[in-house]
Amino acid sequence: MNVLDILACPACGSGEFRKDQDKLTCNGCGGRYSILRDIIDFRDAKLDVSAGFSITDDQTLADKMSEVFDRTSTFNEMYDVYFSHFNRQKCGDNIRAINMIEFIESSKIAPRPLTPAQLVHGPAILEKIPGYLDGAAQLPDGIALEDGAGLGLYVDGFSSRFKQLVVVDLSIAQLLLARKIMDERGIQNVTLICANVERLPFRSNAFDFVHSNNVIEHVSDQKALLQEAWRTLKPNGMLFLLSPNRFSLYFEPHFRLPGYGFFPTAIRRKIIQVRQKRSIDDISLLSLGELRKLMAGQFGEGVHVSFIPRHLSNAVTGGGIRNLLVKLLNSKVFGAATDLLINKIVLGIMPYHAVVCFKRSK
Repeated sequence: MNVLDILACPACGSGEFRKDQDKLTCNGCGGRYSILRDIIDFRDAKLDVSAGFSITDDQTLADKMSEVFDRTSTFNEMYDVYFSHFNRQKCGDNIRAINMIEFIESSKIAPRPLTPAQLVHGPAILEKIPGYLDGAAQLPDGIALEDGAGLGLYVDGFSSRFKQLVVVDLSIAQLLLARKIMDERGIQNVTLICANVERLPFRSNAFDFVHSNNVIEHVSDQKALLQEAWRTLKPNGMLFLLSPNRFSLYFEPHFRLPGYGFFPTAIRRKIIQVRQKRSIDDISLLSLGELRKLMAGQFGEGVHVSFIPRHLSNAVTGGGIRNLLVKLLNSKVFGAATDLLINKIVLGIMPYHAVVCFKRSK
C-alpha cells in the first residue's frame, strides 16, 4: 500500500500530495508537513491541543532522540533515552543543551532486545476481540489503524496479523519508539503518522479495523475521536475501543486510586496532587453510562460493551485477580454465572470497558 492513496489533508481535505525528501505538500491548500525518519507530521500547534501535552516540548524531545537514533539498535535503548529526557523536561530542564553523544556514552545504555512480555500485547488483544462477540464475528483482514499508539507495543503483533498497519499518535517522540520496534523486528508493512486522533489525516472509508486502546480518556473531544473512527472505517469495518472506568472499584490505572470516581472531585483532586504532584484534569475518565451514550450516538445499535470475554485461554497481561476470573469464566460450573456477573450485573464497577462495534449505514 502507498500511504499517499489514503491520506487526506487535515486542513482542506484534499487527497493530492507531492513528496520530497523531508516535506509533504498538499496540492489543495499548499500546506507543508515535515517528515522525520519517514514519520509524516500533520500536527497544527493551534488546533491540536491536548491537556498536559506540548507539541513544542514533544518536538524538542523527538529531535534529541533522533540525534542518537542510529546509535541504538533496540527499542529498550531508545526507551531509556526517551524516558530520561522526558522526565528532565517535566522537571523544567532545557534538554536542547544536552550533548546526546556524551549522554549515550556516559549512561552506558546497552542493547536490550524486546522481551516476550513486551511483544505479547498485540497478539493478546487480537485473541480477545472475537471472544467479546462470542465468536459471532471475526477480525477483518486488510488495513488496520492503531488510533493512538503510545509506546508502540502493539505494532509487532498487529503488523503480523494485518496486511497493512497505519499507526497514529500525537507524540512524534513516541512514534520514534515505534520506529525503533519496526527496525528491531524487521517490520516492513507499517506506516507511522503523527496526527491528532480528533482530526485524522485520512480519506473516508480507509480502514477495515480501528484499534483505540486507553486513548479516549486522553483526548479533548471524545465525540470527535469516535466521529473520526466512524468516518475512516470502511462499511462494516470493526472498531475495538478500550476505556478505563471512572467508577472502578479497582486501582485506576492513571492515578492508582481505588474507587477513584466515587470520591468527590475536590477530594480526589487533592489526593492526587499530594500523592503524585499532578493534575487530574489531563485525564477524562468515562463511566459505563457515558461511554454507552457516546458510542450509541456515533455507531447506533449493536455496540457491545463488556469486561472480559467468556472464553479466553489466559490473561497474559493480567494479575492474579484477572487470572482467577478467566478460570471462572472457562469453568463449566461457574462460567455462565461469572459471565453474567462481571459482564452484565456489575459491569459498571469493573476496571475498564471493552467496546466492539461495526460501521453500519446510518
